[in-house]
Amino acid sequence: EHILDAGRVTSLEWAFLDTRNTTIKADDPPRKKRKKQQPLGSQERSDKGAFEVVLLGLSDGTLHVYSPTHARILRTLSDPSSTSPLIALDASISPPHTLLVCSCGGDGILRFWHVNTGVHVGKTKLDERSPYTAVRADPNSYSEDNSDEIESAPIRALVATHRIRLVSCTPGGPNGTLKEAATEIAAFTGHASNVTQIKWQPKSSRSFASI
Repeated sequence: EHILDAGRVTSLEWAFLDTRNTTIKADDPPRKKRKKQQPLGSQERSDKGAFEVVLLGLSDGTLHVYSPTHARILRTLSDPSSTSPLIALDASISPPHTLLVCSCGGDGILRFWHVNTGVHVGKTKLDERSPYTAVRADPNSYSEDNSDEIESAPIRALVATHRIRLVSCTPGGPNGTLKEAATEIAAFTGHASNVTQIKWQPKSSRSFASI
């Protein structure tokens, strides 16, 4: 259980945080002793230094990284331009072992955050009149083959109002900005009202489901 000092949670998402590429001290003992510690997540995710966290998007535009294991907020990410509620979040792993978060705000802006470094990578706004209500990062945006080219690797994500758009943009510009603004790769119509969730087919970026 966690109680916020200020604001309220407007979105949340589970993620894995790998501390091999971060300054976060994740070896602090939990606040309360537990009768039995169960391994977190799948076997391949239970390596030393990697554990589950909950990403919390707040009504004031900040992003909290909460660890149930340590019963505390590990990191708070903020940016002066992000003051609207974070409506939707999604996370993906980019090399080397970096947790990348995509967020949709009430201001209609799509933002990207590097949790390990605490950097607001950049933001972009398409020509939608309404704020995005759902976002889902492409699980195959990155591969081990281009792990040494993270600064130039593009990010792909599905964003939606009543229309779903597949967009691509490139982080790594000066002062944590985007090298290139988001460009639309494809658009999908058919919903009469705003989309609430999008899910990629597991281990694939060729098919997705939406509601």
